[in-house]
Amino acid sequence: MTIVIKRGDSKEVIKRKLAKLQNVSSAKKQKTFKELCGSLKGVFKEDAVKLQRKWRSEWD
Repeated sequence: MTIVIKRGDSKEVIKRKLAKLQNVSSAKKQKTFKELCGSLKGVFKEDAVKLQRKWRSEWD
């Protein structure tokens, strides 16, 4: 999550923005992380390291 704090923002506005960031549940953060991590796991049957070595050896 990204918060934009501008030079002209008052202390109250900054505190509200930071409080909003802290109120985001950790479950929501973990869900987005889990969506991005290992997204191709079910697509390929081989081990990821073996695939990388195979693809890199094709350049030689």
